[in-house]
Amino acid sequence: AFLVLSIITNEVITNARPFLNGAAGLALVPPPLSDVIDPNTETYQYFYVAMTAVCVVLVFVVVNRIVNSPYGRSLRAMREREIAAIAIGKNPVQLKMTVFIVGGVIAGLSGAILVGFIQLWAPSVWLYPETIILFAAIIVGGRGNNVGAILGALLVPVGFEEVTRFIPSSFGPPGLIPALQWVAIGLLIIGFLWFRPEGVRPEPRHVFEGAPVREDLEDARAS
Repeated sequence: AFLVLSIITNEVITNARPFLNGAAGLALVPPPLSDVIDPNTETYQYFYVAMTAVCVVLVFVVVNRIVNSPYGRSLRAMREREIAAIAIGKNPVQLKMTVFIVGGVIAGLSGAILVGFIQLWAPSVWLYPETIILFAAIIVGGRGNNVGAILGALLVPVGFEEVTRFIPSSFGPPGLIPALQWVAIGLLIIGFLWFRPEGVRPEPRHVFEGAPVREDLEDARAS
């Protein structure tokens, strides 16, 4: 559903030219605080890295708090067995909507940081293949795990881009290297789903002790 929604949104923006300039998108987007610091200086680059790092840490802390909160446990209950979550009074529609909103806010923040850095945004550049790469990063890193998501982002999008720089441009016909990248990502997804579905860093399981039964209370009083 998320992939279909992203494709529909891309088509709407592309065809509604007065909205965001159609397929051409937005160019020369002013970076943040460009009126205070010159964006062309090395100082601004370090500032942008520091600002991005602060945003990453803040988002990581907030998401960790959400995961370990009662709301996060409700999300895990809905994921594992939706009928059981309904039986204990959870509203799956409300949970799905709220987590969709939270994820959209985080995605919007990351997109704003990226657009502010490259100063360009166009719907023709961001298509469904980028979504597949993000899905592959989650599968490889580990689902339901914030640290695993970071590892997956470092291994798949960043790792593949850095590794391909060492391949000579004269290797094979034109377009072979990008095609091999997609083949490798597909094999990576299939391999992890088949042999290690929990990812590089599996989701930690929290085991809670059950409430003491009557016999346990009587034994404790007797002792």
